Amino acid sequence: MGSVDRIPSGRYRARWWDEGRQRSRSFLRRRDALAHLADIERAKRDGTWVPESSRSVTFGAYSVESLQRQPWRDSARHVGRNAVGPDSRAHRRFSDVPLIELRKADMEAFLAGLRDELAPGTVHLVHQHLHAMLETAHEDGILSRNPAARMRLPALERCQVVPLSRAQVERLLDVAHPWFRVAIILGAGLGLRQAEASGLTRDRIDFGGEVVRVDRQYVSRGSEPGRWAPPKSSSAYRSIPASRWILAELERHLEGVPVGGYVLHRDHEPVGHISFAQAWRFARKAAGLDASVRFHDLRHAFASALISAGCSVRAVQHALGHASASTTLSTYSHLWPGDEDRLRGAIDAAFGQGATE
Repeated sequence: MGSVDRIPSGRYRARWWDEGRQRSRSFLRRRDALAHLADIERAKRDGTWVPESSRSVTFGAYSVESLQRQPWRDSARHVGRNAVGPDSRAHRRFSDVPLIELRKADMEAFLAGLRDELAPGTVHLVHQHLHAMLETAHEDGILSRNPAARMRLPALERCQVVPLSRAQVERLLDVAHPWFRVAIILGAGLGLRQAEASGLTRDRIDFGGEVVRVDRQYVSRGSEPGRWAPPKSSSAYRSIPASRWILAELERHLEGVPVGGYVLHRDHEPVGHISFAQAWRFARKAAGLDASVRFHDLRHAFASALISAGCSVRAVQHALGHASASTTLSTYSHLWPGDEDRLRGAIDAAFGQGATE
């Protein structure tokens, strides 16, 4: 424990050791100096003591450092930057605030303000990254506790997926720019995500084996140069059985494209995020579809077609590259045929009139 002595001014000086250095603070009364030392000892025993050198670390400085040391994939790093990075709402709100001064009330007020601007799912995502960053700060000894822990968030209302109909997909194929038409085919016919479609090259298509291999994606953000990246997750590495219609469409589209050339291209150059988004908006509007319809909805149409054909949960999971069957079921369970009629028939057969003993 530290010590207390009286200094010439008549005040009482509390002295203690912290990080190998002696610290001090003066008080008007001796009992206040002793109480301060007791608080320090209690905090050290409880593991809530924050060293002096960590008390000036700001939210902005720590968020940048925290993002740099995360072993994330590119897509996850992009989401993290949007949540707590230099251009995020959280950074603008708390950038110059020392972490030690953050209170739970600050977090609650910040997240409450987001509810007027962002969807509930996005608010949850921001909180998830805030909580993770501040928990790391707690483990690093910069915070005595995590101010973002145990917070009430807006309820998530899961909307049922309504897949595009065959007629809607056909309209998209009819009106899309000729170079972009193949993107519709890759989305609805193979269930590829946007970056997977952008990164597919001819050498990943096995026409003889009737499969398409997904083992990378082409990622671009805004005006930044695009780059190769691994798939979204380990489960996104997959070989998708390709129908004869898909293979015939791809074969026609790929005339003149070299073996390693991009399937989706403009003058044999890969299609970046901005060009892709512009072409999709044009096709969607020309097809008379609602502005809320996304390219990702073609994946839902693909999944719906597999389910309608009687494919198993495991087969649909693999084709979509989901990490688990529970993800597939939570998204598409309402599309699988129900067992109600089968159950009724089973009971009638066992106990109803005409049942044999």
